[in-house]
Amino acid sequence: MINIDFFTLFGIAPQFTQDPAAVKARYLELQQKMHPDNFVNKLANEKQLANHYAAIVNEAYQVLKCPLQRAIYLLKINGVDTQSETDTQMPVEFLLEQMEYHERLAELSDEAQRNECAKQLNNAWQLCELGLANTLNSSPKALADARLWVRKMQFYAKLRQEVAVCLS
Repeated sequence: MINIDFFTLFGIAPQFTQDPAAVKARYLELQQKMHPDNFVNKLANEKQLANHYAAIVNEAYQVLKCPLQRAIYLLKINGVDTQSETDTQMPVEFLLEQMEYHERLAELSDEAQRNECAKQLNNAWQLCELGLANTLNSSPKALADARLWVRKMQFYAKLRQEVAVCLS
């Protein structure tokens, strides 16, 4: 398996803030280069390599287009593990806020309440994105702070999914 840096592959700076349109345009360009149709008359190993490359490009795009996945990836390439499955230590205020959100979700009774909760979670998500941008783009040495922002985003991502289920 080839280890390729996704930022290098896409020809973009390894930073949190990215232009989504530029990332998508680069993805489409890379996919077009390695499309299986371009390798119909090639040797089997060339076809296999093209398929492998296309899979890497797809994976890179999924990571780079999603703020949370992009932040986790940035931390990973800088040697920081978010330990999302095992680390439950978070600031007490934040955990209390999460408990309040879960209580509110359990008590939602109408569309207006669900929409308001979704709006609040989207605002919290955007604050995390801003925190990550300020931390990762301006101070690469502040990886511990960035890790905390990522952990918060992971909590908000789960809550946003729960609200989406409530809205459907």
